[in-house]
Amino acid sequence: MQAINSILEAMGLRLPMWAGPVIALTLVVLFLPAILRNFKISRARKILQRSRVYQPQEKIAAGQQALEVVGDIPMGLVGVADEALRQGRPLLAREAVRRLIATGKVRDHAKRLVRVLEEDGGPGSAEELVLIVERFVGEGMTKEAQRRLQQGLRRWPSDPGLVAWQRRLDDNESVVSEESLDD
Repeated sequence: MQAINSILEAMGLRLPMWAGPVIALTLVVLFLPAILRNFKISRARKILQRSRVYQPQEKIAAGQQALEVVGDIPMGLVGVADEALRQGRPLLAREAVRRLIATGKVRDHAKRLVRVLEEDGGPGSAEELVLIVERFVGEGMTKEAQRRLQQGLRRWPSDPGLVAWQRRLDDNESVVSEESLDD
């Protein structure tokens, strides 16, 4: 703690002897949630890395354990999904991505992971398909978005996200056709 006081004195701040320990303790308390979150993420990755040599049933249990460790921490779910993809475990990756989408956070990572999973056999859930459709529309590929949406609606006909995108694309198409008639 003397070191903290020395550093503060070198900066030109003269504080009482008790101020250094108080500042150090305050910093630890402030950063403790981030530190604990990082420990959980690291622990989940280690569980998955060790599970490479396990038998299939043990791998499944280790994957579930890793998901339990990270809970609903978005970056933890990204870490689990990335590690699962590295190990060729798409079911675990899909579950992590499903939970990640449910958090509503880190959408860039969710979109990236959905894109990777899409290349590995298509969307595993309606939520994944919504992100795919959103990406196609954002890139101006509305025909492809409509095609994918039609496939998804056959698989998940009552999903509210897909139905909303269907309405949005139908409304957009009617506006475009009216504009072309005006020309």
